Amino acid sequence: MRRKTEKQGNILPCYDTYIKRCTLFDKTTMKFKPIFEKSLKNEIRDLTKNVLNDQWKGRIASEEIESAGILDCEEIISEFLEKNEYGCAFDHLTYVVSETETDLTTDQANKIKQLDKKLNP
Repeated sequence: MRRKTEKQGNILPCYDTYIKRCTLFDKTTMKFKPIFEKSLKNEIRDLTKNVLNDQWKGRIASEEIESAGILDCEEIISEFLEKNEYGCAFDHLTYVVSETETDLTTDQANKIKQLDKKLNP
């Protein structure tokens, strides 16, 4: 197993010929992370699309909701993501889910928990 590394603080970029992929080794957590893992921005964007789907939109349209924060939630979340305000985007998504009493699937609930851990270590 050969590794080519360059030190950058606590993170060591590696190309591991044994597993044939690029990784980052974090010396503080002593763990390898794939370099090309999905970005936080895309995770929040995908979860938003998954939760605020056509069924959710239909339910919201049939109720008399006047809150601009709920009616324009996708646009608001998208604007936060474009400005790299991932915490604000995630908080707004969870606010909308809570206020509209949206039932989440197990997968959606698990993704929210995972994102919460990433944003609030």
